[in-house]
Amino acid sequence: MSWSRGGWCVAVLAVMLSGPASAQIGGRPIEVSGGAGIFAPDARARVKTGPAYQGALGWRVLPWIVLEGQATFGPSQADTAPNQDHNFMLAGLDLRWDLRPGYARAVPYLLFGAGYGLSHTTGHAPEKLERGAATLGLGLLQNVFDQRCYARLEARDIMFRERDQEEFSHHFAATVGLQWTLLGRERDQDLDKAKSLLKKAGQEGLTVDLMTADFAVGVLQAAQVFAQQAKGAGVTVNIKQVPVGTFSGPNYLQWTFAQDFWGYSPYLSQVAQGSLTTSPFNETHWNDAQYVSLYKQANATTDPATRKGLVEAMQKIDFDTGGYIIAAYNKLLDITTSRVHGFTPAGTGIVLGNADWAHAWMS
Repeated sequence: MSWSRGGWCVAVLAVMLSGPASAQIGGRPIEVSGGAGIFAPDARARVKTGPAYQGALGWRVLPWIVLEGQATFGPSQADTAPNQDHNFMLAGLDLRWDLRPGYARAVPYLLFGAGYGLSHTTGHAPEKLERGAATLGLGLLQNVFDQRCYARLEARDIMFRERDQEEFSHHFAATVGLQWTLLGRERDQDLDKAKSLLKKAGQEGLTVDLMTADFAVGVLQAAQVFAQQAKGAGVTVNIKQVPVGTFSGPNYLQWTFAQDFWGYSPYLSQVAQGSLTTSPFNETHWNDAQYVSLYKQANATTDPATRKGLVEAMQKIDFDTGGYIIAAYNKLLDITTSRVHGFTPAGTGIVLGNADWAHAWMS
């Protein structure tokens, strides 16, 4: 095996063993890539196999469609004496069809494109042959290093009619490189890991009922978005809308899986209201001995720095294993006419200055 082919195999193996990051980029980002590899011309072109260099600039129009401007360069030599230089270049536009959403960890894809090919040599007329070309390809994007960086493995068939040929030549380019994602929206959704955790827990193909009611602005729409996102992890969420009176009735603290909302409260006060076995509104039936111990220590200490560390430890438990899935922190906005006076900003989520009716007046 030659050094170039051995190096190619090692590079591919290194990329395939790279550890993927967890978060991906959604929206309509710009994608910039570059790579190198092997350029194998059609045997009829009488040109030696040589290196290949590839670069692309793409725009992700949809999660599975990317428009890419690309250029491929293959410098080489003729395989017969006097072995003169022979350079080939293709510049064109590709439609890249991602077979998985572009924000996934691993994205296999297909390429369909067309462009302008340039075949330049000496001693064989015409020395500069330039004409249209078509290209087909396939590849794999594998997330590495961080959420914006991918390893890119690609194989491309360039169909170009070379000198003295009536049929198209098939020049083959195989490259490995890196792709960077610019702009777009950062996502912290990891569907592959979610599926893995569900399978590990024996809950693959999980189906749940989400109880909800029209008790606050945006609640029903949030339920629909949650159900749509959960479907990506193989979880079926059946939205069960009931009247507000039924939702808040005798079964209010008995629903297995339900929505609710809270206004702002200081953290330890919020815990007392809903996250202890003694809480009046323990909706999730949350009971964690370590959490309770930290809560008692936080209430007992008079040192703000100590309390801060205890609260941070509690919040980490909330995030890792708590009973709530917190979809959003909504801002509460009070709107009044210019004739209403007396209300001031409050430190809680209760409307109109913590319902400070005693100081309200109208002009």
